[in-house]
Amino acid sequence: MMLSNAADLRREYGNMIIQAEGICEYVERLINLVDGIKGGMLYKRFVIGQSAAVIAHDYVYSRRQVYRYMDDGMLIIGKKMAHNVTLRSDIMTS
Repeated sequence: MMLSNAADLRREYGNMIIQAEGICEYVERLINLVDGIKGGMLYKRFVIGQSAAVIAHDYVYSRRQVYRYMDDGMLIIGKKMAHNVTLRSDIMTS
């Protein structure tokens, strides 16, 4: 019984790892939609996990500027995602 439960937990854990890797790849693809400094800042924040203070130090910007650039980058991602959804719905309805 315990061995069966352990095997089930291992399988479930493996499935969770695969799902997490897929989410990470998706986030990286979204960030790659953003060029330049904004994309670099998003990558450092959300892929590498650096703090805004470290990013600000690396780019010689204030934290406020870093947050502004990251907000702009997130807006770019959102607009591109919305555009892709619109294209997909157009394809599906035709």
